[in-house]
Amino acid sequence: MKKIAVFIPCYNVARRIRKFLQSFDQETLSKIDTLICVDNASEDSTLKIVKDVKSKSPILKNKL
Repeated sequence: MKKIAVFIPCYNVARRIRKFLQSFDQETLSKIDTLICVDNASEDSTLKIVKDVKSKSPILKNKL
């Protein structure tokens, strides 16, 4: 089965990004090879939150 990569543009979404990233269920994650969060120099704690979620999820990649 082919898997996909999901790109998520992020900019100042600290209030929503953790819940969004954690909303992927196991069935959906099984079809995704990589989740890539592309942060565009957020001025809030978006990057910190993405890094925290990344440390707990091997599928998540963070591109700066």
